[in-house]
Amino acid sequence: MRHSGHLFRWWTAQGAAVLLLLSIVPAAGMAASAPVRAVEAAEVIGLRLGRHAGFLRLVFDLTAPPGYDARATGRRTFEVSLPHAALPPEGHAALADDPLAPDLVVRPAKGDGPLRFQVISRFDAFIRRTFILDPPRGGASPGNGPWRLVLDI
Repeated sequence: MRHSGHLFRWWTAQGAAVLLLLSIVPAAGMAASAPVRAVEAAEVIGLRLGRHAGFLRLVFDLTAPPGYDARATGRRTFEVSLPHAALPPEGHAALADDPLAPDLVVRPAKGDGPLRFQVISRFDAFIRRTFILDPPRGGASPGNGPWRLVLDI
């Protein structure tokens, strides 16, 4: 009797494992077949610079939410990487209409890979903070305003 009870418990445990596996596999299959939304490529449509008390604010206007990396590469130089972004078809010339103060020089970095900008400061500087602002809501055309990547330097 003792042996048959042990066999029954073993069979029950194996059956429970099989039932659990059968319930998980279809759910995993449904999740795997769900469509994957592609990352919307952002386009840099403007650059602006504002002077504030004690810092400069550099703003990149974009057509979609950006992924980014901003870091210092020297005492006066920074690199802003926008991996899923592109310049407008006109290239950097399209951004030339937005003159920046002589305190910062901003230009696309050369080389392959993601879109990168080199930022050169006239003085020693550091990145105080970076953040993204969503498009304004409730304006003349809600949801169509630019996304903004903001760097306080």
